Amino acid sequence: MQVLLAVDGEGAYAGIALDMSLTASELDKRDKALATELVNGVLRRQIMLDYILNRFIKKSVEALPLAIAEILRLSLYQLVYLQKIPASAAVNEGVKLAKQYGHQGTVALVNGVLRNYLRQKEQIIFPDKQTAPAEYLSVYYSLPSWIVKLLLEQWSFDDAEQFCAYQAESHKLKIRVNTLKTSRYELEQKLLAAGYIAEPCHYAPDGLELASGAGLFEDDLFKSGYLTMQDEASQLAALALLPNKGSKVIDLCAAPGGKATYLAQLMGNQGQIIACDLYPHRVELINENCSRLGTTCVKSLLADGLDLPHTYTNWADYLLLDTPCSGLGVLSRRADSRLRKQENDVAELAGLSYQLLLASADYLNFGGIMLYSTCTVTKAENEDNITRFLSERDDYELIDFPETFPMVQDRRGILQILPQKQGLEGFFIARLRRKV
Repeated sequence: MQVLLAVDGEGAYAGIALDMSLTASELDKRDKALATELVNGVLRRQIMLDYILNRFIKKSVEALPLAIAEILRLSLYQLVYLQKIPASAAVNEGVKLAKQYGHQGTVALVNGVLRNYLRQKEQIIFPDKQTAPAEYLSVYYSLPSWIVKLLLEQWSFDDAEQFCAYQAESHKLKIRVNTLKTSRYELEQKLLAAGYIAEPCHYAPDGLELASGAGLFEDDLFKSGYLTMQDEASQLAALALLPNKGSKVIDLCAAPGGKATYLAQLMGNQGQIIACDLYPHRVELINENCSRLGTTCVKSLLADGLDLPHTYTNWADYLLLDTPCSGLGVLSRRADSRLRKQENDVAELAGLSYQLLLASADYLNFGGIMLYSTCTVTKAENEDNITRFLSERDDYELIDFPETFPMVQDRRGILQILPQKQGLEGFFIARLRRKV
């Protein structure tokens, strides 16, 4: 409840607010996992929850005091999606919270709405898949209508529905083994001894997936740098660049340092990696992660990626541009992001990404390799930017991925990772070379 109020009322980021709350609590791993599911579930399913609640509220859930709205969402989420929690327990806990945050009238409202739902849930009419496909996808999978419209413009209905379904669910936590300190097998055994069940990722050779990561940030395995949090698709971006040991590398938008530190692993901590970011607090995140993981070849740089110091003109052997994007491919992981995003974000971020792409072209040495990546699925931010770039910079060309890359690419030098194809987050990767 406190985390949801911080997110919806104060603009806090769900992941940060939840981690702070869980760290300060005395909950055991099981209850931390439930708290995580409740927070992320309510945020992921908020459009659907509000659709249902509005069938039982005279005005709308948005018109209620925020605390009462959050109580109703929390309770309804358990009634609809968490079958192991008895309905009576979900209703009673909601009523208890209403007594704490409201008054007699709002207590009666919460109790009445939840009990009316239980009595009449079979009578609720939802948008029809055949006659109103966009509204159906928006409500059923809790995605803003503008996102659904964009998906339907790009793909078939079936592809769009599979994508939406992936974003509406929770998925196993993906971590990366720090091979500078341990092996994947050794870390699996350490995690098992600590009470975690880990399995190898399907594609990423240094990746593991955990059914639950509750408490992992507080574990010595994390604090000692044996592992770090990183999505599998994000790991694949570093593997697609695959710099040689001793190379000079620029990671242009590096914070919090996930890809930069993985590149350091792949390089055996030999060479130079310049990890750039525009904001001091984000540069500090890079430094913290490098210190924890023991990556000594990474040097952080507070700088605007559009205008690096002249020292870096034609300097890099490899360049990674994981550009700021709309993030539509990782909505399931960033549960609160779907409700923060605006339709005009896509065009604005596509424009910024293209400017960064143009700037990056001058930092790379002749014969050097660039990797352009995003965690989104829009053509404007992905294929369109690459096509435009190649038409304006004839000194660049698309090149094949390394032979060791663990996934078949869509076409020469370009890979769009999609939930409905590979079962991973939506991610775009393009591999380019500056001609000699």
